[in-house]
Amino acid sequence: MGSLVSPKIQRIAIVGGGPSGICAAKYLLAENTFARIQIFEQSGTVQGAWKHTPVETLDDVDVPQINPYQPLPKPKNVIADNGGPTFITPMYDTLETNIPHQLMGFADKPFPLNSALYPPREEVSKYLEEYAEDVRHLVSFHNQVQNIRFIGTSFQDLWLVTTQDLLTGDNFEAEFDAVVICSGHYDLPYIPDVPGITNWNKAFPDNISHSKFYRNPSSFTGQKVIIVGNSASGMDIANQIAQVSANPLLVSQRSTSWLSGSNSKSEESRLTVLPQIVEYLDPTKHNRAVRFADGRVECDIDKILYCTGYLYSFPFLSDFLEEIIEDGARVHNIYKFIFFTKHPSLAFVGLPIRILPFPLAEAQAAVIAKIFSEQLSLPSLADMRLWEDQTVRDNGDGKKFLILDKMKDFLYHNDLYDWANEAKFRPGYKPKRWSREDFWHRSKFPEIKKAYIDHGEARYDIKRPEQLGFVYDETQMNNHANWGVTAEFLYIYGQLESIELERKQWVREPSLTDNDDEQLRETCCH
Repeated sequence: MGSLVSPKIQRIAIVGGGPSGICAAKYLLAENTFARIQIFEQSGTVQGAWKHTPVETLDDVDVPQINPYQPLPKPKNVIADNGGPTFITPMYDTLETNIPHQLMGFADKPFPLNSALYPPREEVSKYLEEYAEDVRHLVSFHNQVQNIRFIGTSFQDLWLVTTQDLLTGDNFEAEFDAVVICSGHYDLPYIPDVPGITNWNKAFPDNISHSKFYRNPSSFTGQKVIIVGNSASGMDIANQIAQVSANPLLVSQRSTSWLSGSNSKSEESRLTVLPQIVEYLDPTKHNRAVRFADGRVECDIDKILYCTGYLYSFPFLSDFLEEIIEDGARVHNIYKFIFFTKHPSLAFVGLPIRILPFPLAEAQAAVIAKIFSEQLSLPSLADMRLWEDQTVRDNGDGKKFLILDKMKDFLYHNDLYDWANEAKFRPGYKPKRWSREDFWHRSKFPEIKKAYIDHGEARYDIKRPEQLGFVYDETQMNNHANWGVTAEFLYIYGQLESIELERKQWVREPSLTDNDDEQLRETCCH
């Protein structure tokens, strides 16, 4: 089909009925132009990864786990509270959001005003059930997508979707003009292939695990533990385990956490941060020992918990699997982190990392709805490939490609908002557009979280950042240091209208070559 989306899209399948899938359905439904919108959800809930799985049973996972070409996940032989089979999620017992609820919610449904600044998982689950109420009739629960095949032509896209009813075992096939993948990327754990890890795991089975299977710290009591990774959940889990494990808890990081500085003093005193593990020592010569990048050796390790994220894996996309995921570090042949460039009637929601998931899902869904309803058009295939090439240069390849840090998530979000806003007028949902005040709060996330944690149990009475002393002042925006990124980065993307920049530093002079300008942009964006 090239780079054009079919003008005859009427039937749309949505894979995944969690927050992103529900959001996509709302935006598509609001266009009032599609004949059929059907959501396929393998579980019995709309909570997605926010559904707590109250079973502490390890899934079948390899150590190391670096292969994204895995079969479809199998439901556990556990009857969930919704009366059907359940799937293991990464939701642990006492998880709280790491995003203030004022910025976390969907545009048409803010969190209740009396919500804690960082709501616990139970409140988020309830929030999502309420959010989905008006499109729940579109969801086919306990229906797992088995395969999606392209059966179209060079002139017309068409997809054959095969699903299985997990309650009856019956298989079904249906044709759709477009497919939106909203299945998330928190299913297949990534455990790196460190020298010696295979033999070490055979000698000490069950000592190495992944945060997907963590529920609470009780099983780590009195043990010597290493946490590998510096993600938000990794640091939260480390702080929980450190309260019961042997002290200090060892935290292995390749780089400084983006949440560095968000721990309280008492939490920091229980942690020892070390570089990455570079070798698992021979178990016939050492007792449960590992070597770190600085040469330090630690032995008698009881548990190692990898908080290293997940591989991108879409086992149901058999026709294009290798073109899309390659090694699982990122998604390939993608435009704007949304459209599969070879056949843009296949779209994705929620691929990027270090984002605000619910609002970004809205911005992406808004664009998808406008493209599929022909109110917007995509650029040529060549231009879409150029975008991907440029993004690799800006962000890096592999896992870095989809990491939107240093305000890139907000800038990308507003770019999508503006793009969707170019569409011809038609009633529909509209996402929020991030304001200067929102940008300011985004830049303060680590500081706000630290101040919140420092209040201990009293933190649940804190509802707004202002109660912690974080009061937005428009005059602060003229000091780019308050944003946590460089002034030139914000200037390039049009976020600082009033800032005065020295011409000799930021304005392109006629003598600058294209290469010089590219170097300036590289400097601005990193």
